[in-house]
Amino acid sequence: MRMASLRMQLGIASVVLGLGTGTAYADLVLSVEPPKAQQTSVADVTTEDFDGFETGWQSSLTTAVGTITSDSMFVRTADQYGGAGGVGKYLAVAGDAPTTLTFNTAQSFFGFWWSAADPTNAFAIYSGSTLLASFNPTTALGALDYHYKGNPTDDFSGQDYGEKFAYLDFTGTDGTTFDRIVFMNPNGGSRLELDNFSIRAEALETPPGTGIDGVGVVPEPSSLAMAGASMLAACGFAARRRGRRPA
Repeated sequence: MRMASLRMQLGIASVVLGLGTGTAYADLVLSVEPPKAQQTSVADVTTEDFDGFETGWQSSLTTAVGTITSDSMFVRTADQYGGAGGVGKYLAVAGDAPTTLTFNTAQSFFGFWWSAADPTNAFAIYSGSTLLASFNPTTALGALDYHYKGNPTDDFSGQDYGEKFAYLDFTGTDGTTFDRIVFMNPNGGSRLELDNFSIRAEALETPPGTGIDGVGVVPEPSSLAMAGASMLAACGFAARRRGRRPA
């Protein structure tokens, strides 16, 4: 079970995170918290829950994790589509204008609750002007099983059952850091619902969270490389882990 869970976790990471077009290779790992989790299991994080902001359209938010700017974002009161815990507020992105989260300092970890997930919800991770990785929502939704379906909060339990709710952790390893996340939702008929943004400045050497079957996995780097070597190579992820940076 432990090995199967590890392979499933690697499957998400290798397919969902695509190699960027910049000159530097990124070393990034995506892991998923167990079903119903609405916050990261990583310790010593700073989290923004958006509860302290006024509801309505916003062009700029100065948050606990960085500054968010957009022409198409707004803060909403918790409902069947978002709002961790079923209370408080959450951030929603509507329309095709990019929404940019700029961290105050370079980070090696970023996590967020992705609720009422749609196949048009996308984002990209940057270091300066270099694209490190792009998130493929269609692949991610296919990898998350039925346990992630429906709002998991007490107040809205089981509502919006046709969509999935998952907490995602992104970790830079081998010194990889990033300073900007750009969220996009090109379909104006849907929204990108976000909550509980978390960061931790110290880089991690192993991915947090669990595999998508809910079995806890925190593998050593050597185990991670050996268990998923063929899968990683097939998806181009090995090049990110081992590729040389141009001189």
